[in-house]
Amino acid sequence: MENNFNNQENDLNAEKTSDNQVNPEINQSASPQSEILKTLEEKPPEKQLPSLKSIIEALLFSENNPLTLSRLVEITNTEPQDVASAVVELNKDYEQTQRSFRIEQVANGYQLYTLPEYSQWVRILYKSAYHRLSRPALETLAIIIYNQPVTRPEIEKIRGVDCAGPLLTLLERKLIRIEGRAKKPGGPFLYGTGKEFLRYFGLQSLKDLPSKEELQSFLQQQSLNK
Repeated sequence: MENNFNNQENDLNAEKTSDNQVNPEINQSASPQSEILKTLEEKPPEKQLPSLKSIIEALLFSENNPLTLSRLVEITNTEPQDVASAVVELNKDYEQTQRSFRIEQVANGYQLYTLPEYSQWVRILYKSAYHRLSRPALETLAIIIYNQPVTRPEIEKIRGVDCAGPLLTLLERKLIRIEGRAKKPGGPFLYGTGKEFLRYFGLQSLKDLPSKEELQSFLQQQSLNK
């Protein structure tokens, strides 16, 4: 009886040994250490690089001043036509998704601008810093735009009144700048416009301004309509 029991026990042990030899992967697959090692050996998935459109959009959002085409080309390491095409595609995307801004070409560069229909709310946001130019300041600015570089005596001769106040306002707003001194007695300052003027009015260059004749015709029409 005892011999039979021992024989049965030996048979069971033999079956267990045989199972382990036939399926050695069972114990390995159950090991948590092996799973961890296997995970560490696997290469992580490679992240896809952002598109050129996304990169340009990020740059324009990050910069308050216009970014020139050459600067965008330098940063993105691409060709000028690639950057220009990306800007066109971005504006198409903004239009299709009814976004409130567009990329405009101003001051020989690119900048994001809010659409005019949102201006009344933007003005509320910046009401503490937003001030309209007075009529004397606008008149003085117009004289400088179409006669630059021009001295203060020359401006006052055209306007017929003192221009010290309007000139100071325009200088503080950075809409005009001093471009040197005239080669005349006393060496009066020469005034002209710069990039801030173009940015403020959303112009790419002074060529986008109406001619003197067009401006005069417009002002005359405005006077008749009053």
